Amino acid sequence: MCIRDREKEAIIQYNPETLVRRYSTDGSGTSTATFTLERSEVMTFTTYRDNCNGGGSSCSNDPNTTEIKLINGTNSWSLNGANKKNTTTVLELLPGTYTVNVTVREIQEYGRVSFSAPVVVGYNYKIAAGGLRIKKLTNYDPVTNQYNIRKYEYLTKGDQDRSSGTILSLPNYIYTTQRGQTCSPGTGNPLPNCMGWQTFVTVTSQSNSELFFSEGSPVSYTRVVEKLGENGEGGSIEYLFSFVGDQITRGFPFPVPSSRGWGRGLPEKTTYLTASGDTTYKEINEYYFEPTLNRNQIKGYKTGLYKYCPAMANMIQINIGQMDYTSEWFYLKKNTKITYNPSGQVPVSDITEFFYDNPQHIQITRKKHTLSNGSFDIIHYKYPMDYNISSSSVDPSTSALLKMQTKNMLDYVVEQTECVESAGQEFVKKSGLNLFKEFLDNQIYISKQFQFASESPVQYSPLTNVLNGEFSFNAGYSKYFEATIYNQMGQLVQFDNIAGMTKSFIYHSNGILPIAAVTNASANEIYFNGFEEVDGPQITSTPKYGLKSYSGIYTISGNTIKQGSYIKSWWEKEGTKWTYYTVPFVHNGSNNISFGLGSLIDNVSIYPTNSELESFDYDMTKGLISRVKANGSGVQYRYDSLLRLSAVLDQNGNIIKSNIYHYKP
Repeated sequence: MCIRDREKEAIIQYNPETLVRRYSTDGSGTSTATFTLERSEVMTFTTYRDNCNGGGSSCSNDPNTTEIKLINGTNSWSLNGANKKNTTTVLELLPGTYTVNVTVREIQEYGRVSFSAPVVVGYNYKIAAGGLRIKKLTNYDPVTNQYNIRKYEYLTKGDQDRSSGTILSLPNYIYTTQRGQTCSPGTGNPLPNCMGWQTFVTVTSQSNSELFFSEGSPVSYTRVVEKLGENGEGGSIEYLFSFVGDQITRGFPFPVPSSRGWGRGLPEKTTYLTASGDTTYKEINEYYFEPTLNRNQIKGYKTGLYKYCPAMANMIQINIGQMDYTSEWFYLKKNTKITYNPSGQVPVSDITEFFYDNPQHIQITRKKHTLSNGSFDIIHYKYPMDYNISSSSVDPSTSALLKMQTKNMLDYVVEQTECVESAGQEFVKKSGLNLFKEFLDNQIYISKQFQFASESPVQYSPLTNVLNGEFSFNAGYSKYFEATIYNQMGQLVQFDNIAGMTKSFIYHSNGILPIAAVTNASANEIYFNGFEEVDGPQITSTPKYGLKSYSGIYTISGNTIKQGSYIKSWWEKEGTKWTYYTVPFVHNGSNNISFGLGSLIDNVSIYPTNSELESFDYDMTKGLISRVKANGSGVQYRYDSLLRLSAVLDQNGNIIKSNIYHYKP
């Protein structure tokens, strides 16, 4: 690692600005707002104009004389947009000072522009450094029979001889802290007063600057350029990453570092360029770096033990000091995607803003997408903590939400509502609702799912609520899924869909891998055994599917399935040939059920007469090795020594697909 020097970088905060000029209150003239850019920025301006003083949409004349402009020296950009609706203009601006003007000249005219103005709230001081990093990657493409080359540069944009790398702080392994206190003798002690001081020298193998590797401090690069091709003939991609400096505190008897790693290395801007340097696409991310949003603290204690008075050898003091343990994280605030046409102009911009409105869980609650026609798509999210539940309830859904709150199951989406906003009003397009329930002891899963539908536009308001301990939802919701059974591993065993069709599953003993799936049947109406998990003298290694089969007549207890009309099916080997059998029968709920004629049998199953069963076999060292359809036909999968799929066989063992792998250095 080569350390260069310290570099100052501005900390930017984006403050919302709205500039309005209304003839009826401000008179004819211009209202202005000014902001300064410390670095290149992509900014979004939203404008609104009408000739009714902002008071309505029924005015007949366009506000032709209203002007909304952005000015920088001799350069200016029109932000006028269309009349009577919000219109967005996206501009990429260079560093400098800019003025926004809204000018009205006629009695009925009104203009407004909104944007986020960047404000410098402080500076980070980066220690510039360089280190070991990838210079070139070469990959062989067997399709084109060519080598693809990617080369990387780690330089600042303004200085092609200066590394964009930084280290968090200079590595610090030895430091001192000092503690002093006046001490007096106890009652009857003839020794004079004295002053006791202790100096602590701490030597540690772990640096305060978070050494992740024993060879040295990691270097974080704030700019990386990826060139496509040996000389960039395929174009290039520029990546810019965030940097936030560390905060180190010192005190008795050891320091408490507060890492800001959560704010470093975040992708801020990605730019795609042609070989000639023209921009084709750009993506910009803005993040919240605000302590109220990004930080949570709990109190901890540090202790030390020392003799504090040299004249009194037996006097020992235990010191306890309070310190803060800090948890910090980042939040995406805004994502802007810009697609450029060949002339370098900005034909299409795609802007998404993110909001975190509930401090109880600080998860995304709204996502706002700006459309090219000036309207907005908005998605609202609701989680367990968004419902006010004062006590437990007999309602299973409310009771489950309360338990989810106490169990910190806070990131489960209960409701997701998609809206469109036009002229300041939100209307619901569609919405989904998940209701939860406690199925097993203290295990909570989704019980029902609903979709919202309405024949006419519905103005947005919360579609769900908890009132008097009962979960309530809008009548526009209709159920399309209901789970009725889960296993101990949280896997779905039985559910009903929108058509009233029931589907059930049988699982491997691990409770995770399904070995059978049956449509139009309940869990207590199905049975399957491929003998893959059975051992004993009657188990053979001559299967029809999977790895094992059963020798002899196989019998199951009559109470395995409930009373009803069923089909039992199995494969049986007669000589050298496997034959598939299906036998309808009526079960009384008590008589035992047998399969086979005494030869080798495989894949025995029971299911209702109006249902279908599909089964699966696994090799636990490789994965899925066979899949059998409802009519007994199936496919088998074979793998090579590197666990790659090498062949697919039909039910008769014929290869229907094969893969051959080649390695070329």
